Amino acid sequence: MIDSERFKFRSIFTWMVNCEISSETDRMPVENE
Repeated sequence: MIDSERFKFRSIFTWMVNCEISSETDRMPVENE
């Protein structure tokens, strides 16, 4: 059960990080132009 909670937390954390990276990537070209 603890492992499951840990896995869920890691999945959410990874998802949040991915969202941050994708939003940063989307924003960068606009700033460069």
